[in-house]
Amino acid sequence: MSDLSPSSPFSDLVTCSLEDLELEGRISKRTLQMYERNMQMFVLPVFEGLKLREIGVTCCDHFLKHFAKQSDNRAKQGRVLLRLALGLEVRHEVLPRNSMDHVSRMPRPASTPNALTPAEVNAVRVAIAYWEAGRSYAGPRPDGQLGAILEGMLGTSARIGEVLAIRRRDIDVTSATPVDPDQQHHRQPSC
Repeated sequence: MSDLSPSSPFSDLVTCSLEDLELEGRISKRTLQMYERNMQMFVLPVFEGLKLREIGVTCCDHFLKHFAKQSDNRAKQGRVLLRLALGLEVRHEVLPRNSMDHVSRMPRPASTPNALTPAEVNAVRVAIAYWEAGRSYAGPRPDGQLGAILEGMLGTSARIGEVLAIRRRDIDVTSATPVDPDQQHHRQPSC
């Protein structure tokens, strides 16, 4: 790493950063191969003729905005790869800062939530009942909870993690309307 300097070509940093990732062993071999392929295909061609000192915030920002026009996913991958590579040059004191720390945030693409239709909800209920009855060999052995989880999500609009966090003692299911037992004595009498 000591042979890298601000005058080194970006390609040298790419080689060193991929070697460093492999040495760290924090990511799987497959992820490392994907990083290497994407670095070679997308990032390196853009920065190939530049020296490390020439890769500033403006250059990185322009790169990401250009890629975001083509593909949000490609821009995200480029951001990760550049951050990793330029972070290595900072950790090894080649340059004092990572230019990626100051690029503008990438806007999130607008998305429309998808809701199941009543027919789709019923199809899911049928599939769960079929699986819980032991008629399907796919997946783990049923333990009888999946149907209750689904109904809990549908009945409360809670996300799966929230439904899974509900404990039996958290809800009094014997009342006409299931309520939190701690809140039951605080309810106002109806007029």
